[in-house]
Amino acid sequence: MNIFLFKLHIRQLKRYRNLLIIFTIFLTYNFITRINNNDVVIDNIHRNWRRDTTPTTTFPTPTTTPFTPTTTSSTSTTTPSTTPSTSTTTPSTPTITPITTPLKIYLTFDPSVPNWFFEIDFGTPPQPLNIPISFTSNLLWVVSEFCMSPLGDACNVRTTNLYNTSQSDTASGDYEEFTFSFMGVELIAVWVNDTASIVGDVQIQTFYQLPIGLPKDTNGNGTNASIPDSTVGMIGINPYQNNQIMGIALSTLTDPEGDPDGGTLTFGGVDIDYIIGEDVNNIVYYPFLPFTETDQVVRLPVSNIYFDGIALNYPGTVSFNGDIKNIQFDDYLATNILSALPGGSYSNGSGTIDCNISTALNLSFEFNNQTNYIWRLPAYAIVGEVINGNECSSTITGGANDTSSWVFGSTFIENFYMVFDQANSQLGIAARSDIDYGTNITQVNVMVEIPLLLTQISCLIITEYDQTGQEQSSQVQIKAQVVPNASCISMLSIYEYTPYWERWDVIIETIDPDGYFQLPDPLWAYLGAKHSFAEYEAARIDPNTRDFLGCSEQVLAFNSSLYTDLTTNPWAITFS
Repeated sequence: MNIFLFKLHIRQLKRYRNLLIIFTIFLTYNFITRINNNDVVIDNIHRNWRRDTTPTTTFPTPTTTPFTPTTTSSTSTTTPSTTPSTSTTTPSTPTITPITTPLKIYLTFDPSVPNWFFEIDFGTPPQPLNIPISFTSNLLWVVSEFCMSPLGDACNVRTTNLYNTSQSDTASGDYEEFTFSFMGVELIAVWVNDTASIVGDVQIQTFYQLPIGLPKDTNGNGTNASIPDSTVGMIGINPYQNNQIMGIALSTLTDPEGDPDGGTLTFGGVDIDYIIGEDVNNIVYYPFLPFTETDQVVRLPVSNIYFDGIALNYPGTVSFNGDIKNIQFDDYLATNILSALPGGSYSNGSGTIDCNISTALNLSFEFNNQTNYIWRLPAYAIVGEVINGNECSSTITGGANDTSSWVFGSTFIENFYMVFDQANSQLGIAARSDIDYGTNITQVNVMVEIPLLLTQISCLIITEYDQTGQEQSSQVQIKAQVVPNASCISMLSIYEYTPYWERWDVIIETIDPDGYFQLPDPLWAYLGAKHSFAEYEAARIDPNTRDFLGCSEQVLAFNSSLYTDLTTNPWAITFS
């Protein structure tokens, strides 16, 4: 009897164990989670991670509403790059639908970010997301279920604002990993190919099997450095589906009804309604500088900067970034530009300026030595937020490491029609018909009465006298303290109440026993001017002619906004 009961008990335990195994398997393959406010069954995580690269859906030929473009873009045979800015792999070769008709999209501006957004429908059935645009990348990426546990840790668990590949019938790919940076965090992401649609003003453009980056994990930074909950993704201004041109007219102003006006983005063409003269020939194109090994940021050489028509002879290199507001120069140039503006000053990366700046002020830029095209920034664009009374912040700031890393933010981008032509590696700029670039400066006429014996006059000397009638000197010679490792010194003189600037670069040669170098003639300091001095690490020499081209490399020391000191001759310039 005891033996029978024992055997029966063992059989019951085995039966319970089998039931437990079946129940565990049932839970494993029917794990229910809520994503995008829908009950979604993640039936097989492995299949979701490594899908078959061969699409199982046959895509129909897209239909679009007939549309007659206002301009005809140039045909290019160049194949666009499909490598993200810091990618370590490339996605599988997709079949991308080309843009045959210019697609004009109306953008909305969110001042809290700040950035410009437009809606993209991802997957089949469509999942709409409001995606911001980026000027510093050619990568399209969105937040998906891959960045949440158990698949990844790149973002917090969320129930809205994400693209879910599990809900798309057309998502495919091998999900190869790559890395890219966002807000200083390196993200590990995977590639997926899927359908995406964009609604234009007169037609819908659908892209089949478009490569999309999906962030998954943070690279060693932990969950504290994860993607913010408010971030949906980003579309680079040079997206994969477009190997033609894109015309951009951005704005953060408001329309007559007071609604934010975000401007437009046109894929595959330009919108001549925004261009002065409504003529596509008014767009001036500049070739991109070569991309670096680590990014594909659009950069242009700035060959000169002009203040009221006077060349500052200060070249540099600029990139464009719509994610920031300001125009960022190196500290030396920001100091000198702001010191010449009404109420302008610069300190610790930021500047101030008079709020009521004259529309006659003319700050202009020349790119790639094309002297026939000078792009004038509207005076009002230089004025930022009110600080106190008539004191405002300036959108002209410092912060750039050197002359090779200037950044032009939305202050510049919003005030011109910008054309990003990835296929031909060039950037187009045009003056906009809806922008007031300001009035021309009124030239001051100086009338001097001179004798009738004109043939005997070879020089005009203006002498200044003090209140007692004694003749005063209006100029002194200059000597500058030489800091360690300095090879070149630059002097910038700004003549007050006039639009005139002068800059001299001199190689440091003989140093006196006190550690000073006397600037040679005709470099004098004149009364009625402010002077700034900088000492550089090196001097640029033409390798062919051996001519001196100016100071370069690091700024080792500078002293700015100095009024001429007539009490000593020579005037001694020191550096703290």
